[in-house]
Parts: sequence; C-alpha cells; structure tokens
Amino acid sequence: MKLLGLFPGQGSQAVNMVEDVMDIAQTIFQSANSVLNFDLLDLIVNGPIEKLTLTKWAQPAILSVSYAYWLKHYDKLKFDCLLGHSLGELTALLISGVINFETAVYLAHKRGEFMQDAVPEGVGGMTAIIYDKLEEILGFVESYELFVANYNTPSQIVVAGLIEKLIPFEERVKQVKGAKMVRLQVSAPFHTPLLMPAREKFFRLLEGINFSSPKIPVISNAFVKEYPEDPVLIKNFLADQIVSPVRFIDCLNYAVSKYNVENFIEIGYGTVLTGLIRRSGLSLQPLKE
Repeated sequence: MKLLGLFPGQGSQAVNMVEDVMDIAQTIFQSANSVLNFDLLDLIVNGPIEKLTLTKWAQPAILSVSYAYWLKHYDKLKFDCLLGHSLGELTALLISGVINFETAVYLAHKRGEFMQDAVPEGVGGMTAIIYDKLEEILGFVESYELFVANYNTPSQIVVAGLIEKLIPFEERVKQVKGAKMVRLQVSAPFHTPLLMPAREKFFRLLEGINFSSPKIPVISNAFVKEYPEDPVLIKNFLADQIVSPVRFIDCLNYAVSKYNVENFIEIGYGTVLTGLIRRSGLSLQPLKE
C-alpha cells in the first residue's frame, strides 16, 4: 500500500476543532503558547471565530491541531510522501523532520502576520470558481490584471488580486453559463506577486533558523516536485510559496505518478482536502482505519 499524507491549510479552522485530540493537545499548546506569548488553545476552544479566522492566529492554530492529530493517530504509519495545501506545507515539513514544533508554530504565526500585513485589509481579495470548462475563464483572468492563486481540481480555481479588479472580473464570470463563484472571506490576495513584501520578510526570518533535510518527501505546492535536501534551498522554496500559486491538483497527479500512491489520509480537522480529491477525477481513496 502506497500512502499519501495530506495537511489542510487556512479555511479549515473552526471553534473547538481540537475537541477530538484534547487529551494530548494540552502539552502541545503549552509549547505553542510559550512561543507565541498568547493562549492559542483558549482561542480555539472558546473563539470567537472572527479572531480565530485572522490569518496570524488561524495558521498556527491549524498547524498545531494537525500536529495533535498526527501524534494521536498517525505517527506510526509509513507515508510514502507528504503534501500540504498552502499553510499545510509547513505542517508537512514539521512532520518530515525539517523543523521542530516550536519553530513550526512560530513560523506559522509570523507567516500569517506577514501575509495579512502585505496588502491593506479590504484592498485585495480572492474568488473561488467552479466550472467544467475552466480554460474559458482562464483565458481572461490576466486581462483583468488578476492571478490564479489556487489550482485545486480540474474544475476549481481561485483567482486573486485587487478588489477593484476582482469586481469587474466577477461580473464577467456571471455571464458564463454554468459557472459558480464565491468570494472568499480572506484578508489578502494570497499566493500572488502582490504578497512579495511578505515573501521578503519571511525569507529574512528563515535565514536565521536551522533546517534539516526531509525524512519523508514533501511535494512543493509552487514547484510540483520534492523539497530539496539542501536547507538553504528549502528556505527559498518555503518563501517562494507565499507568492506562487498552490498547484494542488498538479501535486496530487505528481504523487500518483512518482510514488504510485493509492490511498491518502487527511491529517487534521475537517475534510476540505478529501472533498477536493473526490472532485479531482483521481482514483485516490481515503485509508480506512
């Protein structure tokens, strides 16, 4: 059996998402709280969801909960490769031994903070589109000076950029019969060149941190290949991911073709990635526990 480990990103957060792993979460969050100087566990358990959804708190919260799920259920299993969706890539690097938990949760917090501050709130946005003939929509994204931030499935993308450009683009999409669209509740146009200030700040932060080579292959969202063994190159990959599209469907195809994976486990709260795989057209199946 060839097995793929999947780690969710921002958007999977929910109040009390730690409930099923609370028995081991206390120790994990003691470490997180000491690093962040903030009671992250209290925010997760009690909310409010508006604060938990803020990027600078959502990212370390999701990473910490995914790590708790890993320790409770999955750390004895043999995974052939790992794949995270956006923030989930940092969780995958943690599981692969590139960084320890304290470093990972700190980086998740700073990554979220830098991303949130890169574009003033209300200036940028992201819109998800579902359509069977995406090439029709892809054909006019660039003309609106927008970017594709996520390639999630063959029929789902996320387009991002300045709100002033998104609004007329959305009006155009409304004219495409059969296309479905929703504006995402996020504070910035993630995974676009507009976040270059965040990329630069994050890379400078990474320069002062010791990284190890991955013990399990981690597939890069941005480059659709494994993270390198060289710690210096790992930092470049991780920083570049902030301004590069998440090529999730391409990464899934790569995992299937390169590692012959047949089964997957979504490690963390929720089933967002499981839903994407169901709509991917791939034969990947969730591992029955």
